[in-house]
Amino acid sequence: GGAVSGTPAFDRLAGSGLLLTNCFANAQRSTEGLPAILVSFPTTSYGDIPYQSRFVPVGQVFKQYGYQTLFVHGATRGTMGFDALISRIGIERALWRQDFKDLPADRFGLWGVYDEDVFKRAHAEFAAFRKPFLGVIYSLASHTPYDIPPEWRKPFAADAPHSAFLNALAYSDHALAKFFELACQAPYYSNTLFMVTGDHTEGQSTAGNLYDAYHIPCWWFAPGVVAPGTGHAAGKSAQIL
Repeated sequence: GGAVSGTPAFDRLAGSGLLLTNCFANAQRSTEGLPAILVSFPTTSYGDIPYQSRFVPVGQVFKQYGYQTLFVHGATRGTMGFDALISRIGIERALWRQDFKDLPADRFGLWGVYDEDVFKRAHAEFAAFRKPFLGVIYSLASHTPYDIPPEWRKPFAADAPHSAFLNALAYSDHALAKFFELACQAPYYSNTLFMVTGDHTEGQSTAGNLYDAYHIPCWWFAPGVVAPGTGHAAGKSAQIL
């Protein structure tokens, strides 16, 4: 929906689900954004979550109802302490850069595994589950330093405003499209609630005002369950969630 779109695939997908247009990140760092999404702690870092509290980790909640839980991230285990967070909130299994040993060396960038390979691996794991599951894919490409595969044909010229970010975003969008191409052919597709959002905004391109500095997309999709819509149509989905 921006003046310049780096997400043609997401733009196409958005019309088939519930696109919430008035959503905001809690912070501008991943170490605060990811706990907000997975833990519902709005501004504290996960190292400060009190142990003697009524906090019930999301992994434990899903396990109680018979779900398997998986977190997939292409960075090295230990990056930003995310491995500690995932363990703390009770997600049973996590895949990191070290777990993509079968990939050739050119599928690894500065931070880790390229998004397309991460999304493909996540789909394979989801398709193999024999129980209901909670799966979290945490992408890398659209974050600084915007490292993408060298063969990716960049749609934005180098002299275009914020071209490094937009090209990385377009690549991550491409990976998302490939994921849904695979997912729609799998049995889990018709019985899954998908959610796509951001942990925080880009930073440099969103520094113009407070609204843009925190404004993020949020899209819910469940074939035949969540009615397509935008913005304040969220009231209909609340009953489902």
